[in-house]
Formats: sequence, C-alpha cells, structure tokens
Amino acid sequence: MVKQIFVCNGPTCNTKNAKTIISKLDELTSKKAEEYTIKTCGCMGHCHSAPNVMVDEIIIESVRLDDIENEVLLGNGKKAKTLNEYNADELIKDNFLNDI
Repeated sequence: MVKQIFVCNGPTCNTKNAKTIISKLDELTSKKAEEYTIKTCGCMGHCHSAPNVMVDEIIIESVRLDDIENEVLLGNGKKAKTLNEYNADELIKDNFLNDI
C-alpha cells in the first residue's frame, strides 16, 4: 500500500522549512518511490505547531528536519488528531448543535 504524504504549503509552514522538508522527504524516499507519494497541500489549520505533514490522514505536528525519517516515514512523530477527529471536535467546540 502506498503511503500518501502531504506537506503543508501554507504561509506559516513555508516560513518554517516546508520546502526543505519536501526536499528531504524526496531524498529519503527516492529509492522507494513505489511506496510513497509526496505532495504539497494548503493549510491544515495547525499553524501553532508548524511545520505539519499528513501521512495517510494523520497529521504530524512540529516536524523536525533532522528527524524526518523517524517522525514521518516511521510514524514516530507528534501526532495530532486525524482529520475526522479534528473536524468533530471543532463542531463540538463551536457549539454547532446548540444552533438547532
């Protein structure tokens, strides 16, 4: 199964080495191109913990350039909530159901 890796390309992540992270990921996965797809994406909404990378719908916050292989490729980074968990929590926090 191919791992889908998205690197946030939003303004805050860009100021915190997003382009360098993409280059490092490309370098680390070049011999395993069939195992990884690396793309950029818009803001993930986790600007407070930039730079952010999403691997198979799991957002990894505060990605460190010197430990990309361990954090992103091996999955040992500081994980945020999955997109579905994050969206559900935001609805609850915003009192969405109280509007009904």
